[in-house]
Amino acid sequence: MPGISVVIPTHLRPALLQEAIDSVLAQTLPPSEIVVVDDADDRDTKDVVARSSQAASFAIRHVANAAGGVCHSRNIGASAATGAWVAMLDDDDTWAPSFSRTLAIDSMQAAQIWRSVDSSDTRASSSRRCDFNLTI
Repeated sequence: MPGISVVIPTHLRPALLQEAIDSVLAQTLPPSEIVVVDDADDRDTKDVVARSSQAASFAIRHVANAAGGVCHSRNIGASAATGAWVAMLDDDDTWAPSFSRTLAIDSMQAAQIWRSVDSSDTRASSSRRCDFNLTI
């Protein structure tokens, strides 16, 4: 079952990237993958991804962004993500260990409320309906 994909855009900051990845590796609800989008195609960044991949129980992928720019990197990462949900994390930020679990629980509660409202709307189309299946 697809879960959460974490997209981390980065630009020549391998030490900060390592801290960001480590914070994702420490999550109480691990993601299904991390997609690191590198707009400098930097060797040190690739090395951080390779080392982190060895410690992870899920995929950590390196994706190059030749065009550059953090917004473009986020879009490339979201397109490359395979999870049902996409979470963005900048390379200079970290998550508390319970962040992804809290995010998933809050999102499922919001989806349940939305489904309750949507099911009472006789005009609702099937394309607006959603179903979240994430085991916590």
